[in-house]
Amino acid sequence: MSGYGWTTRSYADIIATRRSIYDIADDLPFEEARLEQVCALALEATPWAEGVRTGRLVILLGRQHQLLWELAAQGLSQIEDADERGAAELQQEASANGYGTLLVCEDEDEVRRLQERHPSRSAQMKEWSQQSLGILQAHIWGMLEELGAGVSLQHHPLPEGALTRVWGLPTTWRLVAQMPFGSFNSLPAVKQTIPGAQDIKVFR
Repeated sequence: MSGYGWTTRSYADIIATRRSIYDIADDLPFEEARLEQVCALALEATPWAEGVRTGRLVILLGRQHQLLWELAAQGLSQIEDADERGAAELQQEASANGYGTLLVCEDEDEVRRLQERHPSRSAQMKEWSQQSLGILQAHIWGMLEELGAGVSLQHHPLPEGALTRVWGLPTTWRLVAQMPFGSFNSLPAVKQTIPGAQDIKVFR
């Protein structure tokens, strides 16, 4: 990553300290141009099944970032449980307070082409695409946090066809997750973890 103009701690340190940061502000602790650098590097570094990239990224800033969360708010009335609806509303408000949102999408056309090319492994191609998208999100999350930004991963539904209608994206781009980001307003509480060693089995 040094070729992109910044240095990092070890990869182990980055994944150990990564946290979901909900209390974010409308500014960045780094130059905005680095957002595209992070996204480009993450897309390039992620392993994709058969070398076919199925992930797509959309960076929403300013008014477009606010518009996203206004659209997400339209779905709150569909949540019947009052406590669940209240929690979703708080998450959306916190996300809207940030500097921007990164949309992670899956290009279903690319997945379909992979499935047609490998019909005997059609189901696996979809699974492997989803696994790669998970790696992509982890790459981005770690790099943005290393640059000093607070990030969380959200999964709020948008109105049907919103990506195409509002931003002109292809209809085959399926929304996987939203990643709102901004500078830290406050640090989260100390994270309690379950020792990983207890879930590892070694056979020799």
